[in-house]
Amino acid sequence: MELYLRAFLIWTLIAVLEVIHGILRARFIAPMIGDLRSRQVGVFSGSLLFFAVTLASFDWMRIDSSEQAFAVGGLWLLCMLVLEFSVGRFVFHFGWKWLFNDFNFFKGRLLAFGMVFLALSPYLVGKIRNLW
Repeated sequence: MELYLRAFLIWTLIAVLEVIHGILRARFIAPMIGDLRSRQVGVFSGSLLFFAVTLASFDWMRIDSSEQAFAVGGLWLLCMLVLEFSVGRFVFHFGWKWLFNDFNFFKGRLLAFGMVFLALSPYLVGKIRNLW
């Protein structure tokens, strides 16, 4: 249980950083290169951001196995999807079609890749450290 509490705290940090990242992207990058392109760039820069957080916090979370790493990644994915859809729908009042459009690879949207990378980050850090 302690692992999942620690993982949730790290996800909270990732979520806060991602919100700040999104605000900065929309404010400074989107006006220069357009909304779609800035979102595409944002997926990669955001992925680097939460990978760095995962790397820095991995020992503190005490992930001991690849199974735990996948479980933490799954928790993060679930939490991030709930946050994404809840804020989009109930705070910004976006329609469901608009929200799901961010996951449409065929329209150049890459958010699904970012979400998968988020989910795999704990496993990848363990793999890089030769723990499994």
